[in-house]
Amino acid sequence: MQRFFFNKFLKNHSLADRIKRLLFHRSLDCFPQLVSCFQSVANDRDFIDEMNGIEKRLVPAYQARTLPQYDVFLSHANADKEQFVDELNSSLEKLGVRIFYDKKSLERRDKWKDRILEGTKKAEFAIIVISKNFFDREWTEKELYEFLNRTMKFSVLHNR
Repeated sequence: MQRFFFNKFLKNHSLADRIKRLLFHRSLDCFPQLVSCFQSVANDRDFIDEMNGIEKRLVPAYQARTLPQYDVFLSHANADKEQFVDELNSSLEKLGVRIFYDKKSLERRDKWKDRILEGTKKAEFAIIVISKNFFDREWTEKELYEFLNRTMKFSVLHNR
């Protein structure tokens, strides 16, 4: 079991040889050393991203401005925040998704109308939470309109 775990998850890390020695040639003081090694692996963001299949590419500066700032824009009615959208946002964050969620993306002094429209343009995808609260609201309809002409959007029906 240890070898399977080691080969699947750790063998490509720079600390692999040290971890292997500690795991397979156990000494009395190995536990604190193993904990230290595993903490270092857990904090190695590049390694974790690679293990999760997240690919990083270097792009020229002139192209960097065209890359999306957010993976997802959460479009929803305010009335659905507590019952559904907060939990959806939390789940997406745990997956490492970069989200434009007004509750977390807007700051007190922001011109919120401008920031929301900017968020729609800087997001690669939209998740549109459609509920009975969604329609007949000025801003949810504006957000929906912004995304209608785009190819990548997801709709979630809530409280049909």
